[in-house]
Amino acid sequence: MHTLLSKVIIIFLLPLLINADGKSEANSQLLAACMSPKGEDDVDAIRAALKLGADINVQEERSGQTCLMAAVLRGKINIVRLLVKIGADHTIGERQGYTPVHGAAFQGRPDVMHFLNQVGLDVNDVHEDGFSPIHRACWGSEPKHTDTFKALVKMGTDPLLKSKDGKTCLDMTNNKDIIEFIELVTTPEL
Repeated sequence: MHTLLSKVIIIFLLPLLINADGKSEANSQLLAACMSPKGEDDVDAIRAALKLGADINVQEERSGQTCLMAAVLRGKINIVRLLVKIGADHTIGERQGYTPVHGAAFQGRPDVMHFLNQVGLDVNDVHEDGFSPIHRACWGSEPKHTDTFKALVKMGTDPLLKSKDGKTCLDMTNNKDIIEFIELVTTPEL
């Protein structure tokens, strides 16, 4: 009886265990390709991991980031394009619930933000903390944050959009270029 049960377990469960381990390895490869240094935008590594059975929406254990979110944060536009094209779920938030539009704004990724807008993502999405992507962009001090802020305004976001606590970017930023841009686009013409 035990021999028969052992054979049944080996025949039916062993392939499942092997497959689970293979998928785990493929998921690890997928996340590694998305989380590699920002200069590496290796779509071939993504395709290879997916061919091995990686889950396109797997989340990294510690951060909760999907491959899509990781690529957005690192400015890997080619990976972002591929993942969106093949159906990655852009609504999955990372550990704190931030989605790709918030990540692109916070990291100052204007090209990624343009693409996310083109594919129909809501660039005015309000996170549960009460802030929108334009607020996250205005917190940054680098030119890439200014470019992302300007891109959001060109996409129709109000440069004086208020957060949940009633503050606008003029109240929240130290970025002189963003301040000048807001004043330029909100000052009535004479």
